Amino acid sequence: MPNAEPRMSAITATTMIITTAIQPPAAIAAISALIAAITAFTTAATAFAVAFAAVAAAFAATRAARAAIWAVFAVAFAVFCAVFAVCCAVFTAFCPDFTVLRTVFTDF
Repeated sequence: MPNAEPRMSAITATTMIITTAIQPPAAIAAISALIAAITAFTTAATAFAVAFAAVAAAFAATRAARAAIWAVFAVAFAVFCAVFAVCCAVFTAFCPDFTVLRTVFTDF
């Protein structure tokens, strides 16, 4: 339709005139600056949230690693206690008192 283009231009021009009349160029610039500031703040807040989540994940991983280390230590300590109990049982069976043990060691 050949008449559509001039009509669109007239509508666009009328809209620009109304917008400029309602909001002068200084107000448009201020609103644009405000939108840019909000966008920058949102970007910074998002970056902070991502960094905070990464730090929280690192702390959680560290806590999990410490828990795993303590679990391994607990198992190792339990094994040590079991071996020590066996050694104590053997010692008690073969050496009812320390005099016998002292005699065994001094005979070498």
